[in-house]
Amino acid sequence: MKNNYTRTVGGFAVAELQNGESVKGWAGLGGSIFLFDDKNKISFSYVPGVKGGTFVRIDPRARLLMDTFYSLSK
Repeated sequence: MKNNYTRTVGGFAVAELQNGESVKGWAGLGGSIFLFDDKNKISFSYVPGVKGGTFVRIDPRARLLMDTFYSLSK
């Protein structure tokens, strides 16, 4: 994602990915992430087996998988 969100009220946010796609989603403190893309009718989720991530950044493992997922879905 281009922006880092430290907290959302209600849990969900609208964000723009590095590739310019606009998605809605949620990211948890432990590194989990869930995104859905209305335009392309796809969704992505990641739940780590071990706590990772921080308040500010998306878990790098999730980012790699998310970028790969989007590149293959085109």
